[in-house]
Amino acid sequence: MGDFNKVIQVDERKNQERLTASAEEFKSWIQDMQLVDIPLNDRKFTWYKGGSCSWIDRALVSVEWTEEFPEIRLKGGPRGLSDHCPIIVEDTIYRGGPCPFWSLDSRFTHEGFLRMVKEEWRNIGEGQFTDKLKVLTVPVGKWNKNKFSDMDKKIQRFKEEIRHANDMDKKMRYFHNLASARWRINRIDALERSPVVGFRDGLVNRIDEEESTALERISTMEEIREVVWDFESSKAPGSDWYNMNFIKKKCWDEIGTEFTIAVLNFFQSSRLPSGSNITWVALAPKY
Repeated sequence: MGDFNKVIQVDERKNQERLTASAEEFKSWIQDMQLVDIPLNDRKFTWYKGGSCSWIDRALVSVEWTEEFPEIRLKGGPRGLSDHCPIIVEDTIYRGGPCPFWSLDSRFTHEGFLRMVKEEWRNIGEGQFTDKLKVLTVPVGKWNKNKFSDMDKKIQRFKEEIRHANDMDKKMRYFHNLASARWRINRIDALERSPVVGFRDGLVNRIDEEESTALERISTMEEIREVVWDFESSKAPGSDWYNMNFIKKKCWDEIGTEFTIAVLNFFQSSRLPSGSNITWVALAPKY
């Protein structure tokens, strides 16, 4: 680990459009050595000088090392007087503060869950949709503690049984981790559609007036519902929120209308002022 003075993705250096030849060679070297580039969790760059910023300080480890320390994390320390941020590899994460709220699918199988949600939702009364969801976490948490208080112990016991019973071939795990590491290195940075002032010849196609109008059109309630139903059920907006199974499959009849209104209000408040002169272009993917 240290300052390698090279990036391996375009977005790791501010205002860079393509990788240099030496950066491509460094990227290939990481692949040839079968190393894993530990992701940086708490910041985007580690080196700052004037208006320039880059992630050039990194930690590269072997696949075997990640198997020995599966919970490793990389974070940056305070920069101080240096133009580099120190990087710190952690194996154990210490969490503080209140316990997070988890949206568990196991709750939905209990016969009393939906009845409890409907009663509590009506008791909350009027208010912002997201604020009501936050208030709902309190009775849901109490209900979960009463009905599933020993769930964590059961899960931990099952995990131990699986760990002892699992005889997965180590070579298979090795190649799986190696493939995951290569996927991260070879990923496409972005496929963007955004307003721009200037653009390079041959990289963009103009969007016609009809397509531009379609981009600015407010979605209908039916379209919002279709998008919600297309989500994978276990996905959630964050680590401390309700998953889509809760919203679309279990409680849509109770909260669906307010959810849709909240989405419509968001898009209406984000619209450009009337008469704004914006040129929309379709950008080619950056590699």
